[in-house]
Amino acid sequence: MVQDYLGWVLDKIEGKKLGAMIERAGYPGGAADLDQDMIDAVLPALTTKAREMLDLGESLTGHPGLPLDPTPNMVSN
Repeated sequence: MVQDYLGWVLDKIEGKKLGAMIERAGYPGGAADLDQDMIDAVLPALTTKAREMLDLGESLTGHPGLPLDPTPNMVSN
């Protein structure tokens, strides 16, 4: 199990594996349209903001990750 899930995702993006992951998920057109230069340009700010949001969520809930109880928008009808 991945302990630092955000770190894992950011590592894949930084390692330029996002396109391959999107293609493997069945969206080759989306993968082909990726602008790696744009991703590289915004990744430092995205990483900082994502870590801030993760820390804020943990401080508000007392635990990492998703809420322990599903919120109404997360429950299927």
